[in-house]
Amino acid sequence: MNRSGWTLVALIVLLAVALITLAGIGSGVAEGMRGGLLNVNQTKAVYLAYAGVMDAIASYQAARGGNAYTLGEVPVVAPSEVFIRPLTSPQRDFLLVDMSPASLRYDSPTQARLINWRLRNVGPASPGVTMTKLVVAWTQTSISQEKSEWVTQVSFGPLLPSCTWTGKARSGEEIDIPDCALSTNNLIGSTQMFFNRGDIALRLPMTVTIRFIMGDATAPSGCVGAPPASEADPLLENCQRTAQFVSGGPRVGLFTVRSIGEVREPPFTARRSVRAEYRATSSTFIAFPNTLISWIEE
Repeated sequence: MNRSGWTLVALIVLLAVALITLAGIGSGVAEGMRGGLLNVNQTKAVYLAYAGVMDAIASYQAARGGNAYTLGEVPVVAPSEVFIRPLTSPQRDFLLVDMSPASLRYDSPTQARLINWRLRNVGPASPGVTMTKLVVAWTQTSISQEKSEWVTQVSFGPLLPSCTWTGKARSGEEIDIPDCALSTNNLIGSTQMFFNRGDIALRLPMTVTIRFIMGDATAPSGCVGAPPASEADPLLENCQRTAQFVSGGPRVGLFTVRSIGEVREPPFTARRSVRAEYRATSSTFIAFPNTLISWIEE
């Protein structure tokens, strides 16, 4: 009887140990399957985000909606998978500044003009983009000339007559232009920037840098909490778009596309975000003028 009792106790102990071991193995397998499914869904979400970028670029290139791409949620395999282009992007994402057709002209000893740089809102009409300030800087300015050179006028052409600014601003000084809204995706050409010295146009090489500060900038440095500039576009700053005119050199136009891929499969949702920089310019100095130049997972 004693032997039978101890045998029964041993069997119960072994059975308990086996059940605990099996429970642990089962839990590990379940957790591994859950992690594997999460990784699969995250991979799907990345691909969906990339698809959102490509759809936006295809929309822009095909001029659907007038060279603007649309925003909003787009189902892929409803209802579990979608890709989303969010409305929360900084305004400068939608501003394309193309310097490729621009030229710096000598008019007289007291006037030079940077003309025909182009602007476009590549996003939808709403919410649109609003330019509130400019910072213009130019090189090849000697110390003796620095205090006598300034921008005297900025004109955005006949489509935006109310945006014209007139005054005096030295190189690197902030210009408080009238709030200038690009509520549609019309191409803004016939732009002019006047300088008070004609010889600015005669110096070689000459670089004119224009920094556009947008209406959603909450501080001089840009948007609070916005992602940093990309390596592909070092001139890109938070809530600002910077363009450069280089005499005899490359002049490019860039805009930014953000996309979120989301996979909605219980018990969790996987989301991944991608930012891409698109170069859109007709410059003869660029071998591939219209192309994606960077992909960054945010």
